[in-house]
Amino acid sequence: MTVSQIAMEIEYNKETNIKPEVILRLREWLQKQAHMPHDHITELDIILAYHCCDCDAEITKRVIDLNFTARTLFSFYQNREINYSLETALHTWLVTPLDAATNKGYRPIYCQLLDANPDKFVYGDVVK
Repeated sequence: MTVSQIAMEIEYNKETNIKPEVILRLREWLQKQAHMPHDHITELDIILAYHCCDCDAEITKRVIDLNFTARTLFSFYQNREINYSLETALHTWLVTPLDAATNKGYRPIYCQLLDANPDKFVYGDVVK
């Protein structure tokens, strides 16, 4: 399965008030942040962050900075062994919450076994 990036013109043509000039200014700000992986943050990432922050450039800067700074603080993102076990779990199980709640207010989840190989089944990794 291949995921292709959508054309940015499509995003700019949507009725969201997102202007290319603003995204360019956010990209320029990002380039000046030495602690940020600016080479790995796409234009679409910036557009989505900007849109989620109600088109407020200052809030978008704080959210992007907080997101990537938090990634450096948690060992989850740094420990390759944990990432490998999580990746294996994601390829072994499909677990997703359902939209509807039960009569008692519980949120049920849907689980499907994607790979029946017992060597790959580690319940603790799936729960993580």
